[in-house]
Amino acid sequence: MSYIEVKGDLFQKIWKNIVSVGTWVGVVAGSILMPLPEWGDNTEHSSQIKFILFIATVISGFILVLTYNLKNRITWMLISLLVFLCLICSYFYYNHRINESTLKYYESTIVVGFELIDSDSFVSRKEILNLEKDDLLKAVGGNPSLIWTESSINRNKNILISLLTLNYCLFAVFLVSFTNTVSLYTLGHDK
Repeated sequence: MSYIEVKGDLFQKIWKNIVSVGTWVGVVAGSILMPLPEWGDNTEHSSQIKFILFIATVISGFILVLTYNLKNRITWMLISLLVFLCLICSYFYYNHRINESTLKYYESTIVVGFELIDSDSFVSRKEILNLEKDDLLKAVGGNPSLIWTESSINRNKNILISLLTLNYCLFAVFLVSFTNTVSLYTLGHDK
């Protein structure tokens, strides 16, 4: 092996490390700078949502460590593809759940329930007013617990938090695995 080949291999390894660590730093920076979802702002769940970003960062760090041990580019390509497909499905399901579980109340987004409370006065008001869900929320001053049960509201919040966690984690894993796939193909590692 000539001196130039040795230096070229060393440069490629250093470049792979820089790209991998840079991707992870990007995930960390993104998790710090990423704004909270509109439905999670100013609620008791905002600390859970911030913890989600920490979880995604830790998971991407573990995947980054795995990139140093697993050098099979076909495996990483399959991991990237599988995680990307899961990310797409999860993202669309998360958006579907947001549309089903939240309502706009003027400038804010409020998580609502799916089970109406058992209140005679509420039922008669709804029948008399014959309002849609968003108009009904405005009629009670934006307080969803006057319309839906607290347990159904909390269930929808927990589902949204879980799906958000899944999306952040899948995105972090995809970034690291895809970067590693590109790096392995660039370096020409064995299949």
